[in-house]
Amino acid sequence: MVAPQLVSPAHTDDNEPMTFFSSELTPASFATLSGDSKPVGPGTLAALVHEDTEHADVLHVFGEIDLSNTAEFETAIHSAAGALLPVVINLEHCRYIDSSGLRTLVLAKRRLGTQFRLVVPQDNPIRRLFDITQLTQEFNVAQSVAEAAAQR
Repeated sequence: MVAPQLVSPAHTDDNEPMTFFSSELTPASFATLSGDSKPVGPGTLAALVHEDTEHADVLHVFGEIDLSNTAEFETAIHSAAGALLPVVINLEHCRYIDSSGLRTLVLAKRRLGTQFRLVVPQDNPIRRLFDITQLTQEFNVAQSVAEAAAQR
């Protein structure tokens, strides 16, 4: 397993800091992360982008989460959980998650309780997995980051 590394610092439009973690992504590949229809990149499993916002620490997941990058995913969640704000895991752009990724989410939910929020929009391909396993009720899954951050 490759430990998470800082690939490239960036800022959002309102100058909020963001941190990029990836084991297989190059800084040039981040250009492909914008827009709904653009791929994450050939041979790339996932990019994890941590965004500090006013109301929550958000971890955006792009690509696929499986056994090969679960440790990196877990480390990124722990990094996001450092503040007293809710932690929102945004799976809007995640196209695959296996049982090791689900386990990581379940353990994070147990550790963080009501401070843990999850975004899996209805039209996301992995939403069916959350519905079948009844994790949509366990996590109180939101449709958007704004909705998740506003949950109490």
